[in-house]
Amino acid sequence: MPDRLQRAYGLALVIAGVSVALWTTVHPWGTIAGPEVGGSGRWMASHTFHFLGGFFGSLGLLGLVHRQAGAGGLERTGFIVAFIGAVMFTGTGIITAFVWPIMAEHAPVLTELSGPIFTPPHPVIGITALLFSVGFILLWISLARQGLLSKALAGAGVLGALLLIPPPPPLSPVPWIVFPTGGVLFGIGLVALGRVVVESSAPSRLA
Repeated sequence: MPDRLQRAYGLALVIAGVSVALWTTVHPWGTIAGPEVGGSGRWMASHTFHFLGGFFGSLGLLGLVHRQAGAGGLERTGFIVAFIGAVMFTGTGIITAFVWPIMAEHAPVLTELSGPIFTPPHPVIGITALLFSVGFILLWISLARQGLLSKALAGAGVLGALLLIPPPPPLSPVPWIVFPTGGVLFGIGLVALGRVVVESSAPSRLA
């Protein structure tokens, strides 16, 4: 039987998965720029889920720490990169949820597409998205190869992570629907990972 702490870590990943899905589906539709968007109630709700997704994601990953001594290179690399990405994702969530609405009201030029954060896009935006996505991609692939995670659920997570790498409009030409679709699929992968955390107690030696 999994111990209480492992169940807590697994639950944290479930919360993270639901939060990431809500972050992208609750978000104001069509753009991430402009004070009218950044100061809206939907923005604040969406990015609160953004913050919660990163916070509970990084917390839940601690449930895989005990595996890392015996883990292969793919899982270990995925774990490290995913943890760093989740911590950075938490940090950007703090900014977008709790600082961005203040900027939208008192320094609106900072939230405009032509402002200094988006033109050009601040590098932390792309770096965070890349690390958060790539880390979990490697982790899902490794766990699926070991038979600890179904290929279907791993594939859903991987596809979702790939869809979240390009920034949503107007920072990239991808259709807006890519953003919520990616968030929901990524969330499914995180929920599935939570089950792995609860059920797995032996160190990996296969990937």
